[in-house]
Amino acid sequence: MRCHKKRLPVSLLVLAFLIAPSTFSRFAQAATIAVINLDNPGEGLNDPTPVTPEGGNPGITLGAQRLNALQFAANLWGAHLESGVEIRIGAHFDPLLCSDTSGLVGAASPIAVVRDFTGAPAANTWFPIALANSLVGVDLDPAQDDLSATFNSNIGTAGCLSAIGWYYGFDASPPSNELDFVSVVLHELAHGLGFLTFVNLATGAKLLGFDDAYMRFLEDHSTGKLYPNMTDAERVIASMDTGDLHWVGTNVVAAGNFLTAGRDPVSGHVEMFAPNPQQPTASVGHFSNTLLPNELMEPAYTGSNHIVNLTAKLFRDIGWHAITAQQVLENPQPNSFQSGIATISGWVCNAHSVRLLIDGVAFLDAAYGTSREDTRPVCGDANNGFGVLFNWNLLGEGPHTVALCVDGECGQSVPVSVNTYGVEFLSGPQPRTLVACTNTGPAPFPTITVLSWQESQQNWAITLSPTCTEVQTLCAPPVAPSLQQLCPLLTQCC
Repeated sequence: MRCHKKRLPVSLLVLAFLIAPSTFSRFAQAATIAVINLDNPGEGLNDPTPVTPEGGNPGITLGAQRLNALQFAANLWGAHLESGVEIRIGAHFDPLLCSDTSGLVGAASPIAVVRDFTGAPAANTWFPIALANSLVGVDLDPAQDDLSATFNSNIGTAGCLSAIGWYYGFDASPPSNELDFVSVVLHELAHGLGFLTFVNLATGAKLLGFDDAYMRFLEDHSTGKLYPNMTDAERVIASMDTGDLHWVGTNVVAAGNFLTAGRDPVSGHVEMFAPNPQQPTASVGHFSNTLLPNELMEPAYTGSNHIVNLTAKLFRDIGWHAITAQQVLENPQPNSFQSGIATISGWVCNAHSVRLLIDGVAFLDAAYGTSREDTRPVCGDANNGFGVLFNWNLLGEGPHTVALCVDGECGQSVPVSVNTYGVEFLSGPQPRTLVACTNTGPAPFPTITVLSWQESQQNWAITLSPTCTEVQTLCAPPVAPSLQQLCPLLTQCC
């Protein structure tokens, strides 16, 4: 392997460059992402300040909670990406640029980029080292880490967003005055894994004259030109063409139909962040801030978000091979009619978290890990079931969609039709029993269905399905008190 190294500043971090023509083999397996603690004793990730465990994070010191949350976010990305080579993140907690009204919460970048290795999706094109390693199956630069990540240790202190603080829980449920650290880490690690371009935004020049994996899918929609085919000046213009700088990769385009804003209605292209004037640390390297619902990789923190949906699809566009968890959304069934309170359920192999996306906007967290012996032949174990009670009355009458989101990536989507009672919860005097004659054939052949109102479930349940012969027996004198009102209805069916 021929190696060329040169240090150049990119944003806040430093890159090295490798050329790797050697041939190796790639093995399919979920990525192991290791957080390497680079802080000194007693500070940052080693801060001994006592804290109370929160949101599933068991750490009892500030440093331990920080390190746990970093590894939790790294594991979420590892569950989506295929790599037989460990990905190493050199991590710090250090002061970053900040004021009482705004500030950098974190930054991450690849430590090296590589081109012209066997198996590269494109020739003469730079790839971040972690992606290149995964495609080759060998660590091309074993002497150093793959990503460098730094997070702001001053958040919540005097002069640095002092009214807020960090939340280190795993459950995406921070108090209103705290930033969800896992969301920030997921965002920053995405940059280090490849959500960035190496084009010089000020001049439009390619890095050492070569394309990079990310820029290949950037288009100025007003001209129809892709970044690699533009002049340097055209790239500068495109980086400020608000609303017209698009991502055209097929995986993002195919998955983006849930967006209600920030997506071209004809092509399906997704808008990228291209303000005029440029924002040097944000332009081009993020989805547009006009996307609705909000995406993880928008340029500013928009609240807790562990859903990596479109970002994971973008990774596939630039060359990452994906690990797709085997999963089945069993209930509701496609095109079914739903009403009242019911369980949304199914199973997923080896997930960290399972959520349901309703109509592309609202999320439900499902309890995951119930025993399902029928999944053992597929998953290798039985603790794969999930379920959540949901009141369909909360939705409006008519068509809706339910999508299954595993570790933040949404897949199987089911259309349903909802019938509601016009209120969230129907209570008070209601008809308690209905009798339906669903077949008008001669006795004893009619099908008789007795429905009873279940207030706790906000629905009707079948409590009896007698034949006419059974009706004659049930309703023969003397009639039981519990059947005195029911028997006249039953006998009418027969």
